[in-house]
Amino acid sequence: MPGGLEEPPFGYPHSESSEYGIDRRNAAIGDTHKDLITALAYLDIADRRMSSLRIQVQELRGEVRHLQDAVAESAKLVQTLVDFLGVIVPNWRNRNEIEQGDDMGILIPSADAIGLIVEIVPLQLEPGFEHEEVV
Repeated sequence: MPGGLEEPPFGYPHSESSEYGIDRRNAAIGDTHKDLITALAYLDIADRRMSSLRIQVQELRGEVRHLQDAVAESAKLVQTLVDFLGVIVPNWRNRNEIEQGDDMGILIPSADAIGLIVEIVPLQLEPGFEHEEVV
């Protein structure tokens, strides 16, 4: 360059006035510095929240383990009762529920589903019961 000045490195803003180019470069560096500080502040906040979430997840895992243990214990108790009593007979209301269970077979299983063999004995004129209701 004329006058012994070197060409600014590629990518740096420059103009005829070297002061102007330096001012623009310093302003860009200052803006970038502010953006970097802002980003680091947000990362710090996110990191603190992440630590809090990790603690909450650990607590939830402990609660889930506790619930799993409680369910397993309840299942053992129910199995002990079933073994002692033989079987728990559902509260069937009619012949259809005995043969097929409830609509979805979830709340009231059929007799076949729980391993029972049912003999249906029709009663005639049982007071308080309709046709095919379970007495």
